[in-house]
Amino acid sequence: MYVWQQSDWMAQPMRASREGVSFTDQEMISAAWTGASTIPAYDQRKDIRLWIPHPEGVGTNQSKTFTFYGITTPQPSDYVSTLPSGSDYRKVQLQFKVTYPNPMKPSTSVTKTYTATLVDDPATTDVDENVYFEAGYNTTINISLNHKNEQMTVGAEYENWQFVATPDVGQLKKNSTFLQDTSHDGTNVTIVGDDNATIDDATWLYELNGTIYDIYGHTGTESDPYQISTAYQMLSFAYEVKNGRDFSGKFIRLDADITLQKESGLTKEEIIPTEDNAQAIANANNALSWIGIGDDTHAFNGTFLGGNRFIYRLYGSPLFTKLGTSAKIEQLQVQALTVGNGSGSAVDGNGLFAETNAGMICACKVVGDVVLSGSTAGAFVGENTGIVWTSYHIGQTKSTVASATVGGLVGTNSGTIASCYQAGKVDGGTTLGGITGTNTGTLDNNYYNSTLLTNSVSLTGVTGKSTSDMTKQTFVTDINVGIATWQSTHTDYDEHSYVYQPANYPKLSQ
Repeated sequence: MYVWQQSDWMAQPMRASREGVSFTDQEMISAAWTGASTIPAYDQRKDIRLWIPHPEGVGTNQSKTFTFYGITTPQPSDYVSTLPSGSDYRKVQLQFKVTYPNPMKPSTSVTKTYTATLVDDPATTDVDENVYFEAGYNTTINISLNHKNEQMTVGAEYENWQFVATPDVGQLKKNSTFLQDTSHDGTNVTIVGDDNATIDDATWLYELNGTIYDIYGHTGTESDPYQISTAYQMLSFAYEVKNGRDFSGKFIRLDADITLQKESGLTKEEIIPTEDNAQAIANANNALSWIGIGDDTHAFNGTFLGGNRFIYRLYGSPLFTKLGTSAKIEQLQVQALTVGNGSGSAVDGNGLFAETNAGMICACKVVGDVVLSGSTAGAFVGENTGIVWTSYHIGQTKSTVASATVGGLVGTNSGTIASCYQAGKVDGGTTLGGITGTNTGTLDNNYYNSTLLTNSVSLTGVTGKSTSDMTKQTFVTDINVGIATWQSTHTDYDEHSYVYQPANYPKLSQ
């Protein structure tokens, strides 16, 4: 229905008036569709369904904001001006339902349908406003609804977008979120204190008038967590902790899936293993190595909210080097690079999530095989003195050290592991455990795949189940009963549970 052109400053739909001719829109369309059996009519109006990312609203119960998004075809201002006042084609109508507690009977709800209409017609009582959807503009319609007397006000705002030409595929790859390197040189990545860590040039965090903000304007509180959306922001986070910022009392939210490095000939062996594993390992050793968040003397002590999102293609150091006693990692999913069909280690250490954990890891999962170079290795943590709660791994856990102690989730445990499961093989060492290789701490309601691991160390609080049993509803029921029992005496633990998936291992509830 529209032919697009690029002008000096924005993209525009081509219109007869701009071309200096007198053709109507319908005549232009008819000419373009010459010979077609059916010619589309220009004067079409369609209802569109808007998308709301937060149906529960943002803000307090007394003053909440609801944001809806939609994409529509252009309706430029010069087109609107040609239509008679009051014409249906000048109207923009929005209809939405609002559900709220009945003030006369709070135990019940009231649902009402509201309609907001913007129309340029002085003869009506509606707001006089030309609403148009110009190409290159973000059209915002603001509706304020007062439930006290159910009065509504409507207005419109227009914000210019900057036109950016679509790059070719090569340029897209070049400008992708993949890390090109992991150095902190103040160019690719900044941290607070760098000269160019400002509101305009910071990679992730900057300081203004004594307050640390992220580039999205968040302050790191529980209600306003810092946001990480790119691989370089994740790298900046790693250097912030290495520089001594432990984020104690702060909250960080992963807002997008992160892929740490691109797929290339250097790492393709994770998908197509070759017979020449030595060459595969040599190639993969050229892959970009992750540096780890923090180091042995600088622990992370904040809360990292994964939002059920993924960090893909981890290679090198564990994701976190050291999780302190106040650290909490929740609802994060991590996948490691597999090197040379499992002959080489993807993680240079003892755990994929962390080398050591003194905090809490909960509702997290590792998907795919994990090969480590440590002597006390686990898919999640090498040494656990903290808590691993309602988390699981589907895949093999392996150490390249022949004499290693290997656990499906934890290498050695002196903390607590509860309501977790491991659904893959455990291999590569002399001491193998379905959940942990050695234990001096607390184990409760944990399970491993006894079909794939037949020689696990026997530990109280860890039960072996066959592949068949672990993919049945009864397994989900059993592990969830164990969760409820544990939480009855551990009320400070978050409420997480598992959901049955037919013919598959259980997943965590969202």
